[in-house]
Amino acid sequence: MADIVNPEAVRFCNDEVRRFNDLLVVAYRTAKQIKLDYDNKGMGAIFTNNADVVIDGAATDGRHVMTAFNVNVVLARANEIIADYEASSNTKLNQASAIAVSTNPLF
Repeated sequence: MADIVNPEAVRFCNDEVRRFNDLLVVAYRTAKQIKLDYDNKGMGAIFTNNADVVIDGAATDGRHVMTAFNVNVVLARANEIIADYEASSNTKLNQASAIAVSTNPLF
């Protein structure tokens, strides 16, 4: 087995592969955190699956308006990420973590 010393390949690994891999682990860890916060703060009782609008100033500052349905969609994607990374004894999480460097959750 030969070592890979090609400078372009090494730069690709350090500048792109490692950074993207870190984002994958960050996404998983952030998904775990948002699910924990959602559950612990009882957000399910507030964000029922309907079109109730979150009044956060979005309508006046140019952001898209967020509804309770949107919140539930995001939580569903978080749950999918968690399930995918934890499937088969955390196979994907373990593979990504093997070369991870900077993987703190967003919050």
